[in-house]
Amino acid sequence: AVAALGQAAFANLRVDPDDFVRSVELIEEPAAGQDAPLTRSVALSMAEKFLGAQARFEQGELHLAGHLIPTAGRRTITINYPGPAGTFPRVSLCDFLSAARAGRADHLERWVSGKAVLLGKDMIDDRHATPFYTLSPGLRANTAGVEIHAAALSTLLTRRYLQEAPQPARFAALFAPSAATAAVAATLG
Repeated sequence: AVAALGQAAFANLRVDPDDFVRSVELIEEPAAGQDAPLTRSVALSMAEKFLGAQARFEQGELHLAGHLIPTAGRRTITINYPGPAGTFPRVSLCDFLSAARAGRADHLERWVSGKAVLLGKDMIDDRHATPFYTLSPGLRANTAGVEIHAAALSTLLTRRYLQEAPQPARFAALFAPSAATAAVAATLG
């Protein structure tokens, strides 16, 4: 559908049942015997361009630049947010164009040299709850869509993937504090 619309990648965000954005679908599902290129998310498409390598499925696993992307169901990754809204540096397009027109190459270089650059709006109609959501009013309560895509891109480029802990480790993490609390309560009782 994305290619039919003349687009290079899909920008839809995956919202969990509680309306938080925690993960991103990276690539469309390959159909049996599909020869056409698979449509990518904004984050995966930009990571491919930035790294100069194309993501590939190898034995059912997704790889990028020789590294495994540990995906969950539906070819998704959990976004490893580096911080709350406003964490990524931003420059208004107006300031960028003004600097370009004035010939201030030093400003332009400082803003974009060696960096992946995303263009997007930061408007109230495109802000979403993330794990850094706060109840405080204002723009830092939730995160702009473009910054969510930037966090997903950062996760892919840094390869700092969040993965679900194995079931025994999750049980141990629940049991150990419970046992400690019970022991303290028993000795103080």
